[in-house]
Amino acid sequence: MRARFLGPCVALALLWCVTGAWAQSTGATAKPSIATLKEQAANGDAVAQYNLGEAYENGKGVPQDDAQAALWFRKAAEQNLAIAQYRLGVLYANGLEVRQDWTQAGFWFRKAANGGMAEAQFLLGSQLESGQGLPQNTREALMWFHAAAEQGYADAQNQLGILYEEGGPMKSVQESGGESRLVPASGDASIPKDYALAAIWYHKAAEQNDPSAQSSLALLYENGQGVPQDYSEAYFWMNLAAANGNGALYSASGEWAPARDRIAAYLTKTDLLKVQERGRKWFEDHPAKQ
Repeated sequence: MRARFLGPCVALALLWCVTGAWAQSTGATAKPSIATLKEQAANGDAVAQYNLGEAYENGKGVPQDDAQAALWFRKAAEQNLAIAQYRLGVLYANGLEVRQDWTQAGFWFRKAANGGMAEAQFLLGSQLESGQGLPQNTREALMWFHAAAEQGYADAQNQLGILYEEGGPMKSVQESGGESRLVPASGDASIPKDYALAAIWYHKAAEQNDPSAQSSLALLYENGQGVPQDYSEAYFWMNLAAANGNGALYSASGEWAPARDRIAAYLTKTDLLKVQERGRKWFEDHPAKQ
């Protein structure tokens, strides 16, 4: 029922747009004109180069032109501007105006990740966990997920919850005596199962209205894994997941409403009404994640 690691392709669909140039405009209250941007970009100003690339990508002030967007993103990326490195990585991952190349995507995501950009840290971790375009390395993936999660990035927090709940990838090897044993896959150190840690990270993402994390947290409460068994809490989080999952890009969203109804059977009518009222108040303060 939980949305297991989505993979870089689906993750990119969730992460496609980062607006506002990371608040890196050349003016305090407004971006400069296109003519000024072009002049500054031609003179080597990395932020202007990025903003000009964004203008071409969105067709704002100039004709929409993905090739020009890629050109200016690259110029800014080569000057070590993290958001431009991230956006160039996205272009390579999606094959937009450049040949799709997951190795190049990982190269630029790593640069942006080293620059502190949470979105790039998450996508780099995703590639390292799946081994798409980069050697599979669960230990390093975990490091990058932590880096993004500690910046408050909900997708990374949810992914940490998944990893700690399920443990790292393992493989079976045959002993000389014919018996088999489990060892870490790809030579990586395995991630030990830790339901308490999983609950902590799911809760952080759930508080940001991430429906996948909400459903996973609900199941931990239902089963008393890492948290005290609590059907009211289980219903509360699964109810939020079912509401938030409508129209969201999560493969398990259709299962959340039946799970909510199953948990409801453990509650009295009075308790159920209390939890539903709590949910209504929650949505007054937390916009639904689409």
